[in-house]
Amino acid sequence: MPEVATVDVVSEFFKVFNDILKEINGKITATAAIEVSKLKALSQQQARALAHCVLTQATETQDQSAEIRVQAALQVIWTAWALQLTNEHVPPT
Repeated sequence: MPEVATVDVVSEFFKVFNDILKEINGKITATAAIEVSKLKALSQQQARALAHCVLTQATETQDQSAEIRVQAALQVIWTAWALQLTNEHVPPT
């Protein structure tokens, strides 16, 4: 398995991340809504940089509240990838 620090954030991340932010809109507290609005304003490059920080455990203090949303987006992507695996992709144990 490659080192996490050397793994680039996948291109699908930005779309999935924004879809999650849209989905939770109106279902969160006012305080959380402020955080989400800041995350929605991120460019694709900024969002991917934030995800890289989360993956490498280098998140800045001011960005730590965003970690759960970044992790959720990454989990959606990884789950979609896992669903595409067949027996040929997984070695026997």
